[in-house]
Amino acid sequence: MSAINPERKQFSIVLVGTFNPTMFQPEWFGRNDVISAEEVEFARNKSNALPTIITPGLTLFRTSQLSIRIEEDRFQVVAEKEPLLTIKDFARKTFEKLGGLTITAFGYNYSAHYKFVTEAALNDFADKVAPKKYWISLLGEDISGSDRKGGLGSLQMVKHKEDNKGQVSIVLQGSFHVHPGIFLACNDHTNINETDSAADIVMEKIEQSFNESFLSMASIQNTLIAETIKCVE
Repeated sequence: MSAINPERKQFSIVLVGTFNPTMFQPEWFGRNDVISAEEVEFARNKSNALPTIITPGLTLFRTSQLSIRIEEDRFQVVAEKEPLLTIKDFARKTFEKLGGLTITAFGYNYSAHYKFVTEAALNDFADKVAPKKYWISLLGEDISGSDRKGGLGSLQMVKHKEDNKGQVSIVLQGSFHVHPGIFLACNDHTNINETDSAADIVMEKIEQSFNESFLSMASIQNTLIAETIKCVE
């Protein structure tokens, strides 16, 4: 079986802290050289599929490359195409202007959909990562076989970092976008000590960990699929 390449990829960076969504309007990012005047205009274009929303509890807008969502306790930047650096650069430029702001945690997310050649190949994969022999006695024989009426719905694995510094989690589900296929989502979450919670210090940590984290999450997904397929060939 040939390699399965990821489809519909999504990358994001999330900061946890205390934010004022109303402040973070597209024009603020424009004035502070985070985005260009053209991107401010793009965000304000009423014909966009995702309208710009500015409220005390939520700011939501798009640029030509990014989706930005800011809540009172969460700052999120999402991209659906590479280069990955666009999400890091957006966060870095934003918090260069707000170096004293407190950030209590940050995380990276990488998700993708993977399409299998046949339903049988997908079933073989699912049976390898979630062996049905442990479940047949509970749910019946019809969760296995080629004409199965159920099976793997969602699977999550978690690895905790040392000293309560965070965790890495992987979620596996059936895909709603490609068929037959699966959806894999990886999250790399890091807690910040109070002494290191100033935004400028956190940005240094992000600068140091960003590339390695996304390479690791991509490797986890690629290896899981490649090794499982190898086992069922």
